[in-house]
Amino acid sequence: MEEKKKRLTLPLSIDLPDPMQFLEEAEITLSNIEETLSGVDQKAKEIDKKVLTFDKRFSAANVLETRQPIKTETPASGKTFEGQSDESYCLECVEGHTMGSLTEVGHAIDRFRSAGKMTSGVTEKVRIAIQKLQGITEDVTSTENASPDVKEGLDEILDEVRWIRKEHGISGGLTRGIGTMEDLETLRTRISAINLKAYELVEKCPSCKIVSKDLRHRMEGGKTKI
Repeated sequence: MEEKKKRLTLPLSIDLPDPMQFLEEAEITLSNIEETLSGVDQKAKEIDKKVLTFDKRFSAANVLETRQPIKTETPASGKTFEGQSDESYCLECVEGHTMGSLTEVGHAIDRFRSAGKMTSGVTEKVRIAIQKLQGITEDVTSTENASPDVKEGLDEILDEVRWIRKEHGISGGLTRGIGTMEDLETLRTRISAINLKAYELVEKCPSCKIVSKDLRHRMEGGKTKI
C-alpha cells in the first residue's frame, strides 16, 4: 500500500507587518538619526572652537614668555654710540643744529624773494632758524675734557651763537618782521661759518679721528653699531 505523501499546509493568513507602518517608523528613525547627527556635529564644532581658542591663548602666552627684549646700542646719554667722546658729541650737535637752521633760513630767503618784502611767513622761518641754532648752547656743555684747540673753537661757536641771537633776534628786528634780503643773507653766512668751523675742529680733534677710524673699520666689517 503506497504511503500517502504528506503535504505542507500553510495557514490561511500570515501576520505580516503593515508596509506603511514600517515606512512611518523608518521615517521617524531616520529623522531621529539626522537630529542626533546634527547635534553631534554642533558639539564637535563647539569643541573645535574651544580647542582653537585654547591654542591661541597658549601660543600668545608662550610667545610673551619666550620673547626677549630688543637690545639697542644707542646709549642712554643721548650720544650716537658707546664710547663717543664729549668733544665729538658736541661737534656733532653743532653740525646738526646748523644744518637745520640753514634749511629754515633758506626757506625764509625764498619766501622773501617771492613776496619782495618781509612777510609773516618769512618771520616765522627766521624764528625757527634762530631757535634751532640756539639749541647748540643746550648741547655743547661738556667741554672740560676737550683738547685745547677744540675747546677754544667750541667756546667761539657758543659766543657767536649768542651774538647771532642778539643781533638778528628781537633787538635786530628779523624775528619781529623787520629786515631786508641783505639781513637774511648775512644771517645765512654767519650760520654757514659756524657749520664750517665745526668741520675744521673735527680735524683737530684727537678723539674724533680715533672714533671715526674705529667706526669705519666696523662698517667695513659689516658690524656697525650706529
